[in-house]
Amino acid sequence: MQFERFATLQALAPNADVFDTGFTTPGFNISNYGRLIFIFNYKKILTTGQGKLVMKAADNANLDNPVAIPFKYITKLAEVESAIQDAVAANGVSTTPNTEQLIIMEVRQAQCPDNKPFVHIVGTELVNDPVKGSMIVLAFEPQVAPKPVLLT
Repeated sequence: MQFERFATLQALAPNADVFDTGFTTPGFNISNYGRLIFIFNYKKILTTGQGKLVMKAADNANLDNPVAIPFKYITKLAEVESAIQDAVAANGVSTTPNTEQLIIMEVRQAQCPDNKPFVHIVGTELVNDPVKGSMIVLAFEPQVAPKPVLLT
């Protein structure tokens, strides 16, 4: 692996009922990276628990003035990966009840509105039953100038 090509960030610690009161991840400043990939891993506890994930962009780290943004995603269920899908901004993507699944969501810097570089995920409960879950973020394409090399 080439770990220097991306950063790994924790967005949501493992939780026994991730959608219980809803959640908002921290904001990740996409202006520091070319793209962010959010990986949500969840498992049903009972049969009907379901939630929705919406990606938003905000003005600052306090997540002021957030707006829903479109993103691309795939789902992975029992080693079967879906085709790449487009999430309509406000609709986001919903979890599937009674499953253990990954939802992998990608946003590129160019998809964020001007002056709204802080990308985050808002999770809301659709059907009340416990759902275990956690989320990490992989940040790719660092936008940092390389350090100069001193020639001697």
